[in-house]
Amino acid sequence: MNTRTSIEKKNIKVISLILIIAMLIALVTSCGAKSTKNSVVDTNIEKTVKFISNNVTNPTIASVGGEWSVKGLAESGIFENSDYFDGYYDNVTEIVKNEKGILHENYYTEYARVIIGICAIGKNPCDVAGYDLTVFLDDYEIITNQGPNAASYALAAANCAGVVLDNQDEYISYIIEEIDNGAVRNDQYYCDYISMALLGLSFYTDREDIRVKIDEYIELLADMQLDDGGFGSCESDAEAIVALCQNGIDLTNDNRFIKKDKNLLDTLLDYSMDDGSFCHVTENKQTDFMATEKALIAMDAIKLQQKGKKLY
Repeated sequence: MNTRTSIEKKNIKVISLILIIAMLIALVTSCGAKSTKNSVVDTNIEKTVKFISNNVTNPTIASVGGEWSVKGLAESGIFENSDYFDGYYDNVTEIVKNEKGILHENYYTEYARVIIGICAIGKNPCDVAGYDLTVFLDDYEIITNQGPNAASYALAAANCAGVVLDNQDEYISYIIEEIDNGAVRNDQYYCDYISMALLGLSFYTDREDIRVKIDEYIELLADMQLDDGGFGSCESDAEAIVALCQNGIDLTNDNRFIKKDKNLLDTLLDYSMDDGSFCHVTENKQTDFMATEKALIAMDAIKLQQKGKKLY
């Protein structure tokens, strides 16, 4: 055998062995990182589930201590107290019955939120004490009077309920117009409007024009992310996490959403407290219930994404 040929074959074997070892190291590292992320999310979900369930003992229709608590607990995958959810639904049906189906005269986000809450526990929003709550989602004038976030919630609630709104396309156009050219562009919480728009549009990715807008808004959100990896508050970080997970973005590995080695999960956990609650801003480390509810829902979204599922 030619000496040169023999050496070349040995070199090829050595290189192949090095490549195999490198691939195995990368695989182990990747699995380890994923396992660590899963463990961190699971641990914090467990703590926050315990905090909310201990502090919201009788959930009812409410923007805090109501549907968002129920949604967070139901989607956590570890809270299985059916009596708790039955109690919430009983409270809802009693209120709906007493109010003859009218939850609010002017703010129809009440209906969207309640629909999201009862759908999370497997109940039918089309028949609550004999009332179809989804019909209120189609009142274009009242919904849009509340702004683009209300339209996004209407679309999200309709998707949860499995209904198609007559004004679906009008809401989509309205959301895009407001994000692109509306007054919200000058709002200090513009990032929240973008996150909500991404949620509302996420159900219609079969349309190419909407996919283009989603990609555009994702880039816009990445550009607005602060150097610490977040968006300025627990709630804003949580809304962004839900929006990105809903649109298939792995926020812990997508370089667009990693700033100075910190991602949105890292910054969300900066707001966590020892008792499982979350604060609104890190400058004021006091429990904020809305922040806590939103944080749990965001962590649920991450956990569900790891399983190939979505929050909505």
